[in-house]
This record gives sequence, C-alpha cells and structure tokens, in this order.
Amino acid sequence: MTGALLIALSSTLFGCGQKVDDKAAASTVVQAAVRDPAQVLPDEKYECEARNVTRSEAPYSLECEKVGNDLRLSFENGGYLVTKITSSRVTDSTWTIDATHSEDGEDWEIEIDAPDVDR
Repeated sequence: MTGALLIALSSTLFGCGQKVDDKAAASTVVQAAVRDPAQVLPDEKYECEARNVTRSEAPYSLECEKVGNDLRLSFENGGYLVTKITSSRVTDSTWTIDATHSEDGEDWEIEIDAPDVDR
C-alpha cells in the first residue's frame, strides 16, 4: 500500500508524464519579446531629446537613429555616440528609452515622439 501511495504521489508531483507543448511555450516567449518597445520601434531616424543622466546635463535636441538595440545620437557639431538600449517604455505617443554608452559607461534617457508606431 505504501508503494502504491508513493507511486501515485510521485506521478502527481511530476505531471503524470504530461507533455509540455514546446510551440506554445515558445510563442509565449516571442509575444513577450515583441511587446518590448525597443523591439517594436522601427529601425529608422527620429528627432529626439536626449539627456545625459550620469552627468545630469540638460536635454539636447538631436537626431537619433535606432538600429536593433543600438541608438546613435548625432550632435549638431558632427559628433555622435552609439548607445545600447537597456530599457524603454511608452506613454501616449512618446517613447522613453534608457541607453548606455559602452565606451564611457554613461547613461542616457532619450525621448522620441513617434505617434504612428504600433504598440
């Protein structure tokens, strides 16, 4: 009797040989990734305001170019920085992107007005 109880209990704990639907699990992961605004914001050039959070510098009106998880900030004097997107969020039609410049480790906050982008 104890052996039968142990087998019944172990079958319950280990899912009775229940199979996991790998495709369903994968689609859940893909849907979560697609909802990440950094991934949904199309790769193109935008007018943006950028703030250097590390140095608490005032906003710069810049041209930003998103390519994958990189965001290139182009300054009026011809200089530029390439930052890595670390997170992003959307409020109405404004995308706020947090990014880090890998060469000096400085953090940036970039706001892009992109009303036509699907979320």
